[in-house]
Amino acid sequence: QDGFAAPCVHRDEVRRLPEGAVLLAGNAHSGVQAMAYERDGIRFWGVQYHPEIDPKNLGPSMVRMGWMDDDAGRDLAVSADDPEAAKRLGIRAEDMKPDVRMTELRNWLASL
Repeated sequence: QDGFAAPCVHRDEVRRLPEGAVLLAGNAHSGVQAMAYERDGIRFWGVQYHPEIDPKNLGPSMVRMGWMDDDAGRDLAVSADDPEAAKRLGIRAEDMKPDVRMTELRNWLASL
């Protein structure tokens, strides 16, 4: 698969990677969404998106903050279990399921 959806709600962002860093993910919101960097025995992996955020909680929060309308907030809240709601948001329902959202984090932890 060429990409995946993940909650990305941040105002600060990395705009330029350090020399030797590897860009792992980016999107229209932020050109650097994930990166890896290894140097002098240190292995760093960082993301700006939020795989830990449950869309069930994020939808209502986004509505309260005025960042989403009620319909979009409801769709986000049920997006992991409702493929039509996910489709209206331009994402895949399976990407919002906890097991999929946490794959990258789980793989990184297993590599340590």
